[in-house]
This record gives sequence, C-alpha cells and structure tokens, in this order.
Amino acid sequence: MYLTQEVVDKYKLDKLEDVVEEREDIDQDDEYDYPDFKWKLYFGHQGGVVNPETGEWIYEFHTPTPWGETYSKEFVAWWYGFPVELFSLDDEDGVHHNGFCDG
Repeated sequence: MYLTQEVVDKYKLDKLEDVVEEREDIDQDDEYDYPDFKWKLYFGHQGGVVNPETGEWIYEFHTPTPWGETYSKEFVAWWYGFPVELFSLDDEDGVHHNGFCDG
C-alpha cells in the first residue's frame, strides 16, 4: 500500500516503524511509479492466532477473533497497528492499493 505524506501525518503512521517506511526509489518521471505516494506500508495476510485456552497456534483462515476473522482486513489492520479505514480509501484520498487477497 502506498501512502501520501498527508495520510501518514493524519493517521500518525510514521510511528509504525516496522511496517511503514519512506520510499527512496521513486522515479518522479514515471507516472506508474506513483511519485505522489512517498510512503509504503507493508503487511501480510495474517491467518493464524493463538488459542487462549491451549496456547497452540490455529492456522485456519476465517477463525473468529475479537478483532475480526483471521485473514480479514479488520484483523490485518489490527495485527499491524494501522486503521482499517485505510483499506476503504483510494488514490484521491492519498492511498494507493497494490491489492489485497480476500480469500
């Protein structure tokens, strides 16, 4: 996910040092490199949780949790510490999506 400076500032995402970093390799002349999006947010599709009763990992997709089902946008946002709202924003809002697998 690519982000503009305005989005990083609004949501204070620069504090998420493990998953948000400034893009250093932008080609300002290449519109397909999205030069207005100066930041990138890395995340995976977390599909596992620890069963609180047994302490064992459950690696099943769509396992209910207090933060949404595993593998869902709600769960991924909680896991990485960013607002789930970012998934509903688009280029005009300052968020460019490279894709998210919902299944």
